[in-house]
Amino acid sequence: MLPDGLRAIGWELTTMDERYGVDRSQEISDTDWIRDAAVRGECILTKDSAIARRPAEALTVYTCSARVFTIRNARLTGPQMLDLLVASSASIQRFAARVDGPYVAAIRPSRIERLRLNYP
Repeated sequence: MLPDGLRAIGWELTTMDERYGVDRSQEISDTDWIRDAAVRGECILTKDSAIARRPAEALTVYTCSARVFTIRNARLTGPQMLDLLVASSASIQRFAARVDGPYVAAIRPSRIERLRLNYP
């Protein structure tokens, strides 16, 4: 539902299941999929804001100059996440266009907040 809703408002995206297949997407390490997306020049969207705090993932974000957006409230339902992303779409696009990676940025209802990377 979420990917279809974002596509309906013009987002181009590839889910992990689409990229890696349903079985492999559950097994691939965070560092690998972060690196893969960063190498492709893609912005990353995740509910896992701990990527900024965990040393291995933070190092990968840093070394690959990844651009990661996270929904800080992982308890939101799919429809609530879609509402947040639709309402924040212009802010996300402006942030991504003007701020070079590496970063992990939290999407909040009223703003985009850059999180501190646990590296270096």
